[in-house]
Amino acid sequence: MPVFTAPDGSPVAIDTEAVVRISRTVRSDLDGASCRIDWSRTDLVRESVPEVLELLVYELSSLVRLTATSNNPIWVNAKKVDGPFPPKPDVAQEGFGCHIVVSGEVQYVVEDENKVRQLFAHATGKV
Repeated sequence: MPVFTAPDGSPVAIDTEAVVRISRTVRSDLDGASCRIDWSRTDLVRESVPEVLELLVYELSSLVRLTATSNNPIWVNAKKVDGPFPPKPDVAQEGFGCHIVVSGEVQYVVEDENKVRQLFAHATGKV
């Protein structure tokens, strides 16, 4: 299990197979964290997203890069999310092409359903 650093300096071990989403932190997240890792829980770590990906990508080939709010990249485990689903009309007008469900929560993305379906199929070997 890769080990990262929590904002308080303590070690955070992550079960790679349980990872669902990786993203950069936002203002509402805890100070001192650069990356958010959603798995069986949510952990904030000091390491940057590229540093986290470098350690996880070889063990987790089903990670897919998508574009979320404000054109921020996120990485999701194609084996652990549901969807894609069409966006509601009001959300589509905001530039989102579809949504996925990550740990029971809706995540809108810019990519359309066909593109997400294609990326997921490639990442899971179901091409």
